[in-house]
Amino acid sequence: MMITKRKFLIRVAIILLSILLGGCGKTETTNELRIVYQCNTVDNTLMEFNDDSALCRFELVSAQVSSYTNVLGRTIERVQSQTPVRDSQGSITWILPQDATEADNADVVYKFGSGCQDDNCTINANPTAYKIPVGNNVIRVSGIVNVNSKTVDLSTAVPAAVIDVLYMNCSVCLKNHWGCWCEDDDTDIGNAEEEGGDV
Repeated sequence: MMITKRKFLIRVAIILLSILLGGCGKTETTNELRIVYQCNTVDNTLMEFNDDSALCRFELVSAQVSSYTNVLGRTIERVQSQTPVRDSQGSITWILPQDATEADNADVVYKFGSGCQDDNCTINANPTAYKIPVGNNVIRVSGIVNVNSKTVDLSTAVPAAVIDVLYMNCSVCLKNHWGCWCEDDDTDIGNAEEEGGDV
């Protein structure tokens, strides 16, 4: 009886401590410009088409970000909303890897469900799309825009996006230009999409 009561008190103390610690954190909401992106996966099906690059769609957005830091110093970030930066707000120029090539808008729509600005994937469009090579790729943006009644220099205000394009090798695949379907596990690795992380 005494052991059961002691266990109960310990559990109650743990729960109360968790609640108290959880309420001692700090929440901060900021507006910031970010590059968001989606990429497909490079696989050996595409290699057979002499295409060893990944199709990536980039977009510069104005994001409202909520950051919560608990008493232990751990920060949890959540994007509350994001709005594309339009060309009417200023000029945008993408700074891409040397081997990047313009994507076909039809391919972009097929892969990601939406295409480039005005159906043209160019270095000044937002969103835009390019084929980038396997390996580590740094994507930057430059230009001057007006966001939230402030003039912003994109080259200094927007962090670069680092996209690590991996080569996914399937041993047995169905022949399809759009993806790599492995017969052993029925996993469609050609449709792997990431935003803000590795591909």
